[in-house]
Amino acid sequence: MYDKEGFNEMLCQSILNFLTEHSAPPSPRYNKDMFTKKFITPLLSPFLKETKYFKLFGNDEHSEGSKERRGAHGRVPDGGVKVVYKEHGQQILLMEIKSPKVISEDKIYHPDFTKLANLMKDEVDLMLSKDFPEDTPVFGILVGGHNGRVFVMDLVYTKIYRLFEIGSFLIPHNPKDLNRLDDVFDTMVKLNALMGASAAKCLKVLQVKSSPGTPPRRRQLYMKHKSSAIVQWLEYRKTIFKCLSYYVYY
Repeated sequence: MYDKEGFNEMLCQSILNFLTEHSAPPSPRYNKDMFTKKFITPLLSPFLKETKYFKLFGNDEHSEGSKERRGAHGRVPDGGVKVVYKEHGQQILLMEIKSPKVISEDKIYHPDFTKLANLMKDEVDLMLSKDFPEDTPVFGILVGGHNGRVFVMDLVYTKIYRLFEIGSFLIPHNPKDLNRLDDVFDTMVKLNALMGASAAKCLKVLQVKSSPGTPPRRRQLYMKHKSSAIVQWLEYRKTIFKCLSYYVYY
């Protein structure tokens, strides 16, 4: 059952974090690191809380999927979330961030969109090579200036990588601009619900892998029937609407 009280706590913590960081007027010339510290981390971190099996990572960690594909050195995202169990781990959320110094709010094209999509694809491929369930998605957050977009990717059908946009939002410029938080919260609660389901699947696989003598799982090699696409999409919508049914607008 969805924890309504916990959700309200996330919203309050996000607002409090933002107001605390912006007690002084913000600078329009923030570089990426300062922009992430002042805007992205305060607003989004309450929805991406660390637990025993749920860990955040920064731009000092390579994408494991990219490293597997490229060899010794993989591409480096700006941050993300991974599921861990003992010595095993799997990245399920990747982030790419550009500050307003690089991308203005009205700019449509984001130079790191292709990079983020490739990073997500690499993680999907890595999970399939490790016998994760075919319907285990990977998520991405793309921030360009004060514009944010959230994506999900999976590979339910043979050689067809599906990329959906979960939602988009505008990040407040300052404490007088908090009306923008409605879209931030709406998008992040969808991500929180979908990512929780994906993390549960990953954790189950990692627990099995850490058990001695676990037999390998047989891979499904056939193309799924078209009706499965409808079922898969309805499951995504069912998860989202179940979560949003508890959403409280202030």
